[in-house]
Amino acid sequence: MSPDNARVFRIVPVIHISSGRVIRWQGDHPVRYTGPYANPLSMALQWASKGARHLHVVDLDASHGRMSVVPALLMAMAARPIKISVGGGIRDIATAQQRLAYGASHVVTGSLLEQGAVLRKVAKAATPGRVWGSLLVQNGEVSSHSASLMIDNAHRSGISTVILTARAPETMAQASNLRLIEALRREGFSVWTSGQIDDVRDIVPMYQAGACGVLIGRALHEGLLSVTAIADAVKRAGDDITA
Repeated sequence: MSPDNARVFRIVPVIHISSGRVIRWQGDHPVRYTGPYANPLSMALQWASKGARHLHVVDLDASHGRMSVVPALLMAMAARPIKISVGGGIRDIATAQQRLAYGASHVVTGSLLEQGAVLRKVAKAATPGRVWGSLLVQNGEVSSHSASLMIDNAHRSGISTVILTARAPETMAQASNLRLIEALRREGFSVWTSGQIDDVRDIVPMYQAGACGVLIGRALHEGLLSVTAIADAVKRAGDDITA
């Protein structure tokens, strides 16, 4: 691919927050980080200091109806030159608007994709492009009995970006899931990938299938993957990369 036609592939660190602290997943079980980076603000500032341009926050407290620290985190990071997208608990217009008002660059919803009328209201209330969809994936299919409805609702609501998350122990790099990336790209979606990403060899196939970026949590936080290593692999495939 020539430099003039190169597309940018993005790496986005993910911060999972539960009970106001940063957690990681060990199988299906959440495990709290210890030390200074157990604090979401400390973790966010660390990535900002490393030059990250985008963070994604998964708000497990809001997902479970608990008090959320994410509005405070967004306000504390407002002066930093970094985008912060937020998923978790985005089930109504008020919550979506609040997160955006506090400084979220985008809000991400999975549950609302099954509720077309509410989804359209949320998408209409937000600036165009600032609502993204989230879909769980297994064996190359959206892991829901309402998969077709969810995708149709996204189209009807003007949502053009979706995050595909592979259900453990799968990754989005397996052949059937790569075909799903390609299929959604043909339908006009920009596709991000997440879930069990801990090997750079898995990332290049996602890029080659058309993903515009990856969301990575534990593997980046704990140094199993580095932005530099991923960038080198993707550049060998012919494109640019940002974090």
